[in-house]
Amino acid sequence: DEEMGMPPPPIQQKQAALPAIKLGVASSGKNKIFDPSSDFILTWNRVFLFSCFLALFIDPLYFYIPKIVYGTAYSCAGTDRHLTIILAFFRSITDLFYVIHIIIKFRTAFIKTSSTWGIFKGGDLVTDPKEIAWKYLRSDFAIDVVAALPLPQVLGALWYLLSVDRQTACWKISCRNETRCDIRYLHCDMTPNQKWASTTDVFHSCNASDTSITFDYGMFLPALSNLVPAQSFLIKLIYSFWWGLQNLSCYGQTLSVSTYVGETLFCIFLAVFGLVLESSGLVLFAY
Repeated sequence: DEEMGMPPPPIQQKQAALPAIKLGVASSGKNKIFDPSSDFILTWNRVFLFSCFLALFIDPLYFYIPKIVYGTAYSCAGTDRHLTIILAFFRSITDLFYVIHIIIKFRTAFIKTSSTWGIFKGGDLVTDPKEIAWKYLRSDFAIDVVAALPLPQVLGALWYLLSVDRQTACWKISCRNETRCDIRYLHCDMTPNQKWASTTDVFHSCNASDTSITFDYGMFLPALSNLVPAQSFLIKLIYSFWWGLQNLSCYGQTLSVSTYVGETLFCIFLAVFGLVLESSGLVLFAY
């Protein structure tokens, strides 16, 4: 047909030569091969895309698991167990979609072309499982595996996590200066010595609302002075999101930074990332 100038048959017609395949799916469960243009694959791609968006929303929420319990005489750092269980459940569901997607990609046929001109001619539909697996391993497999990992993506959530870290860092420094203080007392799962809790100066010397303390919280002062780590999950989420949006739009120029190296590097990244976004927006606007 190609010598007579006629176009090649579509994928569905080519698959007619395969007796075990109907509508792009093999009848045998063991040797099942999917047609990339079949209704099943198109529907699955939409479902998988939705699971990807869900995973992108869930991943940054892991940063909100650490929390701080502020008391009148005693405070401690711990984890939000209810939030941990909920996030682990929904993230496991999205991870299951990634695993299923990887399995399907290993059993999905692809168009094999021997040249650039073959692309316009339609190419050949490859249904050999070994060749499909090898092609997938060389192309999208690594990307799909990395995408299945819970990667941090929201600046506001990272800022919240670092705020908790700075609060506990101040506590640990003050605790080391007291002879009767034990670092384990600072964790909510550990019951502290009541006599120590009633006489310690650790929490007073690290009170972010007290302007006379010597510890510099830098850009994390708003979160700690407003007791954000002790608030409900919704308040922490909205407040941190607003902080990230506000400082990303102004490249972090309004931030008051301490000499803490991690804080400085975070601000540098925030400023550079904001400039990159602006440059990308200008390029898109120009075209």
